[in-house]
Amino acid sequence: MATKSASSSIQPPTSLPGRLNRLARPAVLAALAALVALFYLALFPGMIAASPALQQTGMLDTRLSYSPAAAYQALEVYGPAGRAQYARTTTLLDFIFPVVYTLLLSLLAARGLARAFPGAPRMGWLALQPLAALLFDWLENGCVLALLLSYPRQLDGLAAAAGVFTLLKWISFAIAVLIAAGSLLAARLRRQA
Repeated sequence: MATKSASSSIQPPTSLPGRLNRLARPAVLAALAALVALFYLALFPGMIAASPALQQTGMLDTRLSYSPAAAYQALEVYGPAGRAQYARTTTLLDFIFPVVYTLLLSLLAARGLARAFPGAPRMGWLALQPLAALLFDWLENGCVLALLLSYPRQLDGLAAAAGVFTLLKWISFAIAVLIAAGSLLAARLRRQA
């Protein structure tokens, strides 16, 4: 009975952060972490390995940001086979991967925030911050895919937007990682106190 009242003071179970906290079980977190590792260590490298130009030049969405000129220079270097492989990689993997890492970061943050700040349920809403990274990642992917499919036609406005979305994705992702890691550390320190 004491456990039930303690968990209800952590986060209202009907709120979205409360639902995320309930979902943040070790088995779910381990499965999501394994999926992230699969994407990073096998799926993306396997897709990129099919194109030496992609391996050598790197994909646009792995850069911090880029100008339209730099984007079109990379698209030229990729060549037709590299552009086609990049489009396949984006279509098959890069719209799914942000969902996986967003869910992992949100669940980790929800778990940490609920335990670090049990008397402040509003803090749990910070667990939704990874959604910003998801949004910017999808916007970036859409722009990059449009650039790949419309090449050699140059859409400078779209290329500029892609570079901005890439930068915003990385900033949002870094903030999400800091929230997740910081909340888990705060929860651990609270437990030790």
